[in-house]
Amino acid sequence: MAIMDTHIAVYLGGAKPLPAGDARDTLRELYYHERRACIHAVLRECDEDVNLVFAKHEEISQSSYEEDHKELQKVFSRLGSVEIDSPQNRVQLQAADLVAYELFKQVGSPSRKRWPFVQLLRKRNHFILS
Repeated sequence: MAIMDTHIAVYLGGAKPLPAGDARDTLRELYYHERRACIHAVLRECDEDVNLVFAKHEEISQSSYEEDHKELQKVFSRLGSVEIDSPQNRVQLQAADLVAYELFKQVGSPSRKRWPFVQLLRKRNHFILS
C-alpha cells in the first residue's frame, strides 16, 4: 500500500453487485457508466493532461473504448491518450485491480471495513458503492 500511496494522487472506482445469472449486458452498461464517472472525476482532480489505461475485457471491444474516448476528447481538452492492455503488462492495472477487489469486498460486507480498504480511504478518493 505504501508504494501506491507514493505514486497515486487519488483513488477512483465504483462497485455494485450484479444480478445472478448471465449479467454481461448489465456489466457492459455498468462498466460504461463507471468508466465515464471515473474519467470525469480524474479530470476534476487533476490540473494536467490525463492519459488513461484500461484493462482488456472480453465483454467490451477495444473499438468501443476508442470511439468513446474520441467523443470525450471533443469535450475535455486535457484528455490525452487511451491504452487497452492487461494487468500482466501494466502496473497501473495491477493497482486498479487491488482497488477494485477492495471495493468489491466492501460492497459485499458494508459493515466490515477491511484494513486495505481503510488504507485507501486515508487518501483522496472518489468511490461509488451501491
